[in-house]
Amino acid sequence: VRPREVWALEQVQGFIYVHVPVRALVVKLSTGLACYGAVAPTEQMLSLLEEIENETCKRLNVIILPTLATEHKLFAIALAKRRPAAELWIAPNQFSFPLNVPNDVLGLGKARLLTDNAKPTWQNELAWTRVGPILSRDGTFEEILCVHKKSRTLLCCDLLVSVPEKVPQIVVENDPRALI
Repeated sequence: VRPREVWALEQVQGFIYVHVPVRALVVKLSTGLACYGAVAPTEQMLSLLEEIENETCKRLNVIILPTLATEHKLFAIALAKRRPAAELWIAPNQFSFPLNVPNDVLGLGKARLLTDNAKPTWQNELAWTRVGPILSRDGTFEEILCVHKKSRTLLCCDLLVSVPEKVPQIVVENDPRALI
């Protein structure tokens, strides 16, 4: 996205014929790399992450779970297990369905909450703010927005949605039935 500062790792997530591209953003900090909105830590994803680490001579040391959505939560937990030295920071109002269980049962036990009084060591380079929680009849929305100061890049997860006129190639290559 920004040469040698911000990288996007994309995957397709889907169920039956509904498939959507999702992305994780990796940003370079002075102390290491941060992953915002993890995708599934497949061997291919981890290989691409290692390429970024080798290129920058920095290791992934921060994982940010910026939303409450299950698909992001599961992948942040899985990535944190693959990279146990990385700090895991999460939007504070996590829940589970069909039973709402505590964060440590979900696998978020070592996670740090990005509450209004949190002071992550990376906040001077990656400014953040919390949107929400917003309660509706459909559930709760909450998202951590970040700005990578050096590249002046906004990092958001589900707050903004783009529906382009041209179908993204990643969807076409995966399963065109998703367009139905």
